[in-house]
Amino acid sequence: MRHESNMTLPFARACAPAGKRARLGLASAALALCLSGPALAEGDDEIAVTLETFKLVETVDDDGQTRTERVAPDTVLPGDRILYSIALDNPGEEPASDLSLDLPIHEALVVAPDSFTGSVAFEVTFAVRMAPEDYLTFPELVVPLDDGSTRPATPEDLGAVRVSIAELSALETAFVEYEANVR
Repeated sequence: MRHESNMTLPFARACAPAGKRARLGLASAALALCLSGPALAEGDDEIAVTLETFKLVETVDDDGQTRTERVAPDTVLPGDRILYSIALDNPGEEPASDLSLDLPIHEALVVAPDSFTGSVAFEVTFAVRMAPEDYLTFPELVVPLDDGSTRPATPEDLGAVRVSIAELSALETAFVEYEANVR
């Protein structure tokens, strides 16, 4: 069992002019992806985006080995680990370029910045709650303070994540996953 949200959007010039990046956000259970680029603006294909949410549970098998299992997140409590798995499927015969996913981080979650993995090359940048428009890599991220100074950001400061994929090949399905802890 898993929590799944699907949304498929056709390529459209309305997303962004050819050659420019477009961004949409992740609402609590829906993921929208707007793609742009010269090859995409002219095509009729759709990119299917699927978000799956799992609770990560440690179990011990008969041999005494500890394993992490993915289970349905029916009930989550402070301290629980959550895994988000995003699949992007390009069924078209042209590559998709300049994909960008903006994902708000719920205030009850703490995302682990170093937990991002994927089946394609991607870049991850973050924004803090105090400056939601400024996306930087985690080591570069700072939190503005009332006196005008800044301090290094911690995972607890994160308010959004942006996953950027330069290219998704034709007929390719790519995965990006990351973990969060429930506060």
